[in-house]
This record gives sequence, structure tokens and C-alpha cells, in this order.
Amino acid sequence: MFQCEQTNQLYLKAKVELCDYTQRIYAQPVDGAKVLRKNQANKWEVKMLCGPEYLSRHGISPQTEAKCMIEIEENGGYLEG
Repeated sequence: MFQCEQTNQLYLKAKVELCDYTQRIYAQPVDGAKVLRKNQANKWEVKMLCGPEYLSRHGISPQTEAKCMIEIEENGGYLEG
């Protein structure tokens, strides 16, 4: 799954130290995702961090920054820098 059920949410591949969904804290950074959400002004912001267990359980495949940027730009938005 590239996007969540909502069209205003993307998963960006990232090393994470915790998972906001499961409340798990990792001893070392693991492969997970930053959850990006679009606000009313079309600005995409990191809202949560997501661990590998949650991604796997929900069949979510986080995307590279380049793929996320394509999706964001196609919809007229921008990523908070």
C-alpha cells in the first residue's frame, strides 16, 4: 500500500527509533517510515513514526523520498522542509 485509506497520508522510508502506533521504543534505529500528512494548506508534515512490525502487519510499503515527492508535487502540495 503506497498511501493509506486517506489520500492525504504517505509513508516515507526512514530509520526510526520508535513506533507511535505500537508505542515501541527500539534500542537502535530500525527500518520503518515517517508518516506524512497533508494539512489544509497543502503542506505535508511528518506527523508520526512507524515501526517495521506495524508496516508488515498492515501491508504497507513505505516509499522513497523521490516517489513521495512525485506524489506530493502531482497533487500541488509541498513537503515541509
